[in-house]
Amino acid sequence: MRRRRAFTLFEVILVMAIMLIISAMAMPMIYEAMYSDTRVSAAADMVRARWADCRSQAMEEGRSYQFSVIPNSGMFKVELYQPNGGEPNAGGLMIQDSLPKGVRFGTADHPVDATAEEVTSGEYVPIAVFQADGSAMEDVDVIFGAAGAMQITLRLQAFSGAATTIHSGREAGK
Repeated sequence: MRRRRAFTLFEVILVMAIMLIISAMAMPMIYEAMYSDTRVSAAADMVRARWADCRSQAMEEGRSYQFSVIPNSGMFKVELYQPNGGEPNAGGLMIQDSLPKGVRFGTADHPVDATAEEVTSGEYVPIAVFQADGSAMEDVDVIFGAAGAMQITLRLQAFSGAATTIHSGREAGK
């Protein structure tokens, strides 16, 4: 019996086809893992910008504005602060938006649970209130997380109204 010295063209093509199929199935998971941290950072930057808008609008108009979120979702809004339950947003700035896909809000009371189903509707919870002098009513920590991504905390300091970003180094939901 004679020994073969090489593979046939069919065998080479078959192995390449199997490798192509396996890599095509793995690519979406690889891209998701690569960009999840980027989406969380973008979400924190987006909220920081909305806080700056809210703060500057409060100082410009001499009225307080509040930033509210739906916990464990990506939904948020900015509106005129009505402490006595008055007509919401009576003539004030109104921004209603959402974070990038898959990124969720969390707080100390409502931690981010990236494994649970995302909340798509619910009650907005006031997080921060910006006063006419540019300060906030109280210190606030807002946590951002997504499946497979590191959490980021955005900290608002009440006295100055300044926001700082803190990278926690742990994945959301763990």
